[in-house]
Amino acid sequence: MKTPLRWVLSALCLLAGAAHGNAAKDRVLEKVDRNRALALQGFVHPAARAAADLGLVASSTSVDALLVLQPSEGLEAFLKEQQTPGSPNYHQWLQPEQFAERFGASSNDVAQVAAWLEAEGLHVDSVARSRQWLRFSGTAGTVARAFRTEFRKYDSGGRVRFANSREPSVPAALAQVVAGVRGFNNFGLK
Repeated sequence: MKTPLRWVLSALCLLAGAAHGNAAKDRVLEKVDRNRALALQGFVHPAARAAADLGLVASSTSVDALLVLQPSEGLEAFLKEQQTPGSPNYHQWLQPEQFAERFGASSNDVAQVAAWLEAEGLHVDSVARSRQWLRFSGTAGTVARAFRTEFRKYDSGGRVRFANSREPSVPAALAQVVAGVRGFNNFGLK
């Protein structure tokens, strides 16, 4: 049984309210408007090229993907300190919830991203405890409309693969918090 999104978001807000220390700051500061979108760069697989194109993927094809969220400021410095002997943060490993409060997206930002995905007809399946990603699913047609791309089939050494053919886009209001997408192709790792 899938957990309703409102329960997940309520739990996130309660956890955020109970947390102490460096609370994650909101980065979604304006209304999410699907008509004002920005393309995410670097999210078309290099093998998704016209010479190997076999046509559109059926719009009813299932797509399960991750929307990756941008960590907040200070993460790089903290990671360096974790590896520096003598630093107060040397080998101070964080639990996912601790990471979420220091470097993850705010609960409000996660809620706004999830609301946008659901408004586009997609299902939010889970949210990382670290608030670094949301797992979502839908049909290829729905995902393509939401992210202003299309999914095509490609010949990859005699095997049929799928991938998005254009850079995906997200509403401009979410650009400060969305880092990218994973799962928009099935070419596999190099």
